[in-house]
Amino acid sequence: MSQHRISAQLTPEQETATQNAMATIETQMPFLVNMDPVERRSMAKAGDRSQAFVRKALDLATDTPDILPRDFDLREFEKDVELADKLTRFQAQLVRLQERVRNTIIAAQADAYQQALEVYHRTKRTKREGFADLTRELGRRFKRKATKAEPETAQA
Repeated sequence: MSQHRISAQLTPEQETATQNAMATIETQMPFLVNMDPVERRSMAKAGDRSQAFVRKALDLATDTPDILPRDFDLREFEKDVELADKLTRFQAQLVRLQERVRNTIIAAQADAYQQALEVYHRTKRTKREGFADLTRELGRRFKRKATKAEPETAQA
């Protein structure tokens, strides 16, 4: 008997609303950057310790702007720090959402697979005309490819 982990349906209205909401998020953040892996690897990494360094440097720059070169854009520095903070909070929410979506997909696929197995086993037991071909077609999923036996090597 199948174990149902989830029983839900995403209506066309919900699907459209969700797609629209995601599109809205993207349009609200037109500054989001695309990077290829090489470009990403070439950038300075700013982990937790680096973030503490960045904050202390920002505080120092804000408190003593006279020590900075004339062309140093303090406002741009502040904006970068603020943007990174806000996007980090969004990222945490998105990661949680992505994990829940992934888990739901896995649950739905597992339920569907269990149900497909039940259908397959039922078709194997059914003697109706035409079911042999259907059963064989479903059974192809379980066929293993023949593996070549390794030739035995002579031992000295």
